[in-house]
Amino acid sequence: MLESTFIHCPGIGPKTERALWKAGALHWLDYLSMSDSLRVTRRSQWLLSPLVEESVARLSAADYAWFARTLPPREHWRAYPVFRERTAFLDIETTGGRDGGLVTVIGVYDGTSLRQYIRGVDLNLFPVEIQRFSALVTFFGTGFDLPVLRRAFGMGFPQLHIDLCFLLKRLGYSGGLNWWRNSLVSAGPNERAVFPDSTRCGSGGAGDGEIDGRSTRFSNTTRRMS
Repeated sequence: MLESTFIHCPGIGPKTERALWKAGALHWLDYLSMSDSLRVTRRSQWLLSPLVEESVARLSAADYAWFARTLPPREHWRAYPVFRERTAFLDIETTGGRDGGLVTVIGVYDGTSLRQYIRGVDLNLFPVEIQRFSALVTFFGTGFDLPVLRRAFGMGFPQLHIDLCFLLKRLGYSGGLNWWRNSLVSAGPNERAVFPDSTRCGSGGAGDGEIDGRSTRFSNTTRRMS
């Protein structure tokens, strides 16, 4: 899907992108081979052609950070198939509070194994080790996990970020992690989630998986992945 994307180019929106697809430019290489015959304005072509050429080069160099900067955040999911092997599914637990409190556990799943960073043990290793990933997948990480981690470690995240909370909303799904886990993930009768209602998309803050100062969201996810 990434190689068929044009909306990261200046002046190109969803409508123009669909027009390019309809005209036969289903891939960057298609566009470069037929750009002179496409019915786009001269200004659009002047802006688009160099960016498409650069996109081919950046993808060849696996420059995920460039795509993270140029793609609209809501479209980062388009890069997932390309960077799948270097994607981390991330979740955090905190002590709670208006600002999220102290980070107690960070869970990182790479598609094969689960790595847990624990406060007082090895939490300090997270900022370095997360850099090996090209993309991050979270559930409401835009509003909770990543801002809390930025404050806790004074770090940035150059990776592509796919927030399932908002992506599922765009697909017409509603509800929080209870619904997502029990409806979309195949689980046995003894693996039903017990997430609180506050883990609904957009809740954020201290309610993000916390009950009486003890988070349940990650512990249940851990059981599913282990």
